Amino acid sequence: MKRRLIPILMAVLMLTALLGACAGDEPAANTGNSDVPAKEYKISLITMDNIDQHWLGVRDGAEAAAKEIGGITVSFDSGEKNDASKQADIVQNQVAGGVNAILLAASDKSALSPAVDAAKAAGVVVVTVDSGVETDKYDAHFGTNNRAAGATAADTLAELLTAAGKTSGKIAIVNAQSGAQTTMERENGFKDQMQATHPEYTILPTTYSDGDKNKAYDQATDFMSSNSDLVGFYGCNEGSSVGVGNAVEQAGKASEIPVVGFDYSDDTKKLLDSGAIDATMQQDPYKMGYDGLKAAVDVLNGKAPAQKDNDTGVKVTRGSGAPVAADPAKEYKISLITMDNIDQHWLGVRDGAEAAAKEIGGITVSFDSGEKNDASKQSDIVQNKVASGVNAILLAASDKSALSPAVEAAKAQGIVVVTVDSGVETSQYDAHFGTNNTQAGATAADTLAALLKAAGKTGGKIAIVNAQSGAQTTMERENGFKDQMKAQYPEYTILPTTYSDGDKNKAYDQATDFMSSNSDLVGFYGCNEGSSVGVGNAVEQAGKSEEIPVVGFDFSDDTKKLLGSGAIDATMQQDPYKMGYDGLKAAVDVLSGKAPAGKDNDTGVKVTTKDNMG
Repeated sequence: MKRRLIPILMAVLMLTALLGACAGDEPAANTGNSDVPAKEYKISLITMDNIDQHWLGVRDGAEAAAKEIGGITVSFDSGEKNDASKQADIVQNQVAGGVNAILLAASDKSALSPAVDAAKAAGVVVVTVDSGVETDKYDAHFGTNNRAAGATAADTLAELLTAAGKTSGKIAIVNAQSGAQTTMERENGFKDQMQATHPEYTILPTTYSDGDKNKAYDQATDFMSSNSDLVGFYGCNEGSSVGVGNAVEQAGKASEIPVVGFDYSDDTKKLLDSGAIDATMQQDPYKMGYDGLKAAVDVLNGKAPAQKDNDTGVKVTRGSGAPVAADPAKEYKISLITMDNIDQHWLGVRDGAEAAAKEIGGITVSFDSGEKNDASKQSDIVQNKVASGVNAILLAASDKSALSPAVEAAKAQGIVVVTVDSGVETSQYDAHFGTNNTQAGATAADTLAALLKAAGKTGGKIAIVNAQSGAQTTMERENGFKDQMKAQYPEYTILPTTYSDGDKNKAYDQATDFMSSNSDLVGFYGCNEGSSVGVGNAVEQAGKSEEIPVVGFDFSDDTKKLLGSGAIDATMQQDPYKMGYDGLKAAVDVLSGKAPAGKDNDTGVKVTTKDNMG
């Protein structure tokens, strides 16, 4: 039976948080049904306007995907700029005109919902891109996690203000439309983060420019003339950002008032280069259009999307672009401290850090860990490294609470601290690079539920074997999984979690106990490499690989073997190399006087199965 489930998982591929995705980079071709359409399809792409480079990027991605697949005709439509009523009329007209699918960037999440409902009732596939709708009747969504991006914008502006010695004052927000879901999420994410983390600044009432750079220019000029204590600007889309940047530049205040914007275009690039805009949240519109069209064709061909809501990533782009290299006249000693030195995950982090050190030059990296998952020992190592004179520490904390005092003590001694994979409770670290583990846990839940439903198992018990109850990362994976199961799949019962310390032998025994004491056990979830391998070995040894699906976490030689044998059906594959590489680069940037692009950075995850593993 289980052999027939593998194709189901081909719908659950390549999920990236990649705060590092670049607009214009073509994603790898999807190997699903979208590459072989049974007939020609007509697809309409409907955006908010046809002028902003952001929407042209969405169009380019959709057209590239259509060309790759073949047999697809794409029309590109928009109403008058940000006219929701006109956009709804276009949707209705395209449905009446016989399109097979619509890719929609809704200018108003409420106003466009009835049109989406009507399109779905007429049998038209609807995929939203960039901006979503309130109704849940769309087939898939591809866009930026705008609330998180808004929070990143807040952290970026606060960092610029702190660096300039401006510890209080007023901040002005120029947004586009008050009804558009995406820009409101960017605004609210920014305001919530400022209130929670940077309350010393006052946020002025937002103005709305309709994304028109001339209106935004006038609004920014008014803000400056009426607020002598204005210290910063945040623009929520391309037009607003360009208008604000132009106003600040025209007023001769580019060196006085930092501007953080949203979107990347020729105009924003010029303003970044001139210093009128200090940083912008760069989305990936090409990926929205490319992946959105692929998903629409998949649905037309009877294949469910990998998941309904998909984050296409964002990165912080600054005027200088390139990271600051280490001072060639000075060598740096950096200590990488992980939870153990055995798991391939940690060796991958080490390899990434060492590669970055080699690339920069003048960096000595030591690789240390205590006894497996011993927080006290790990804390001692941090203290010893500080005493020995290291310049920076890359830390994968085995316990977010227990390691916080050691991190604070290191920072008090002037040591740069970058956390990788697993964070700490204190806010005194310089940057963090790791997986969005809560989201990855939710993805694991969706993956296991898909396997169970494909096997006709509509109820039963699910067992979780985790690593440590104190480690931030694995607890987020567990809680993300449980929350998603409770919210989306309440027909399944989650058994009390066991903790294996990441030891595959302990996990084997725990999984064996679960199977022997629960005749209605239908699935397993392992929260790290050791736990996943132990569970897979137990299921295989019990001869139940065909009966009990296993979804794991991490990718190694052992998980690869178990994926190949069918004992593990899917695993959440992180990017430990990127954690180490980007983490070390950030540490060197801080040592060289440059603040990291963002404090908390998602290094991405993908769902790996037997059919798509390397």
